[in-house]
Amino acid sequence: MESAERRPRLNGRGFRSVYLITYSKANVEIIASRESFAVVVLDSFQNADPTSKTRVAQWVCSQERHQNGEIRYHMAVKLDQNRRWLTVRNYADKSMA
Repeated sequence: MESAERRPRLNGRGFRSVYLITYSKANVEIIASRESFAVVVLDSFQNADPTSKTRVAQWVCSQERHQNGEIRYHMAVKLDQNRRWLTVRNYADKSMA
């Protein structure tokens, strides 16, 4: 994760993409907490495409437990420019395999 000095400044119109991510029926043996899910997602945005200059400006992550006991994670990620999701998702899938 980047320090506050290196993160893009939030100035409204400069931000192009917000991703809302849901990971249903989470395997808690692989992703045991919302913190570990956030690490995987943030790592994927940073490393899936080494040529991309896109940076994560803000993020938030939550964990939800359903009545049947299943765990679901929700995450919102705000980027400083547009980015293709498929590359990031495929990288995250490999990280969690």
